Amino acid sequence: MKNKLALKNGDLKKRLDEIDKRVYEKAFTGFYESRLEIFLGEWEKGKEIVSFLGGVKTTLSWRELERQTGRGDDALKKWHDLYQKHPKYDEYLKIIEKKAHEWTIKALNPKNKEVIAMLHTGDQESYTPQQYVESARKIMGSIDLDPASNEYANRELVKATTYFSAEDDGLSKEWKEKVWLNPPYEYPLIKNFIDKLIAEFKSNNVSDAILLTNNNTDTQWFHDAAINSQIVCFTKGRINFHKEDGSLSQPTNGQSFFYFGDKKDFFAQEFKKYGLIMTVVNNE
Repeated sequence: MKNKLALKNGDLKKRLDEIDKRVYEKAFTGFYESRLEIFLGEWEKGKEIVSFLGGVKTTLSWRELERQTGRGDDALKKWHDLYQKHPKYDEYLKIIEKKAHEWTIKALNPKNKEVIAMLHTGDQESYTPQQYVESARKIMGSIDLDPASNEYANRELVKATTYFSAEDDGLSKEWKEKVWLNPPYEYPLIKNFIDKLIAEFKSNNVSDAILLTNNNTDTQWFHDAAINSQIVCFTKGRINFHKEDGSLSQPTNGQSFFYFGDKKDFFAQEFKKYGLIMTVVNNE
């Protein structure tokens, strides 16, 4: 006679398979992101197992669960106990962000931590050359907000009506009108800033925006930005960002500009001098 729990929850294996599929698809998007996804996937699988077992009186053994799901009982118990220990997502995320960063440094080059951290996360204090900012201002008419900036960058380059520094925590503020956004490239900050921009644009708080990121086309945040924008410019060559001391950064890949708003033809005419223009045809 089949176990009643198995009959009731026969799709547990399917749910675990779906989590694994997503994790494995991201395994090559970058050491940090993939390691973060693995840690998060373990937590999610633990949540599914706890939900599966919760509130049901059963004598179902870990060996039986192993047979049903195709996972080893040691792994199933590990995921189960992990979620039981860290049931709050936000708290667990803080733990695994640190672990993923440490693992990435070690995996890439354990003898040169500073260089590897810079290559992977990006230089958080480099500034966009003036001509790109002026093109953005030309398209939008003005820059009302730069939510990821500092006093020097705003005074010397962007000259937005309002800016938020790291100390201000721009993610916690309301964004309005015309936005220029060159977010920190460290994950998950880059994703958080892009999610915030999309939400504010969809809520009609932001009327126009130009987003500048590196061209990591295999990441989820890049796809989210593209599908919610109207048009994208892939730069021809790499942008050498300025530093406050006058030196230039040496980026490891190219960049992309995303435009959000109703002036995509104007954007195309202005930004075609910087690279390849592609219209988004499957945006929501």
